[in-house]
Amino acid sequence: MHASILAYMFNLVEEGKISTALNPATPTSNQVFIQEYVANLLKTAFPHLQDLNQDIPAFKEHLRDFLVQIKDTTDLFLEERETSLRQAQEEKHKIQMSVPGILNPHEIPEEMCD
Repeated sequence: MHASILAYMFNLVEEGKISTALNPATPTSNQVFIQEYVANLLKTAFPHLQDLNQDIPAFKEHLRDFLVQIKDTTDLFLEERETSLRQAQEEKHKIQMSVPGILNPHEIPEEMCD
């Protein structure tokens, strides 16, 4: 959800839908201001990556480690996957209930047994 909100905010700035200057102290455009601000936030949050600007092999190693770590984190999108699986199962069950004889008698809800 946070990623969606952030993407929406970036989109608003990128498309010029925000007409008020986000930083009235400097005459830069909102898009340039946001780019510089986010870059500064990332540099502050990850200072160990600043040394990797010119060291391409070290940067690749850090990137590879990061991707492996993400791949190992199987529960990263677990909630979204469970929700989509549950919805797919419910949809499949609705379709099966609409066709007589597909479901076993013990799978049919009691209100439909009459």
